[in-house]
Amino acid sequence: MDLFLSPLDDLYSEMHTGFIIELKYLKRRKSLKDGELQEATEAARSQVQGYLQEDRFVGTGSVNYVGIVLVFHGWETVVCEDVKGSTQ
Repeated sequence: MDLFLSPLDDLYSEMHTGFIIELKYLKRRKSLKDGELQEATEAARSQVQGYLQEDRFVGTGSVNYVGIVLVFHGWETVVCEDVKGSTQ
């Protein structure tokens, strides 16, 4: 897990969404045709799905966690997607 954002329930009781963000980086000089983009995306998706199934994120009351996958090719964002887990 690269980034984990959870609402502060004590201060912001109206916020019910937390985020689990997985980042992948592919070097700019590598071609995306080699299947590396698909491999990186699948790996990130699998990691986020695994995190969303962990006890600390399942049944956490009013907080719903959303998984996000971001894949960068150099400085360019090539994949940005939400991931469904068992908690959704």
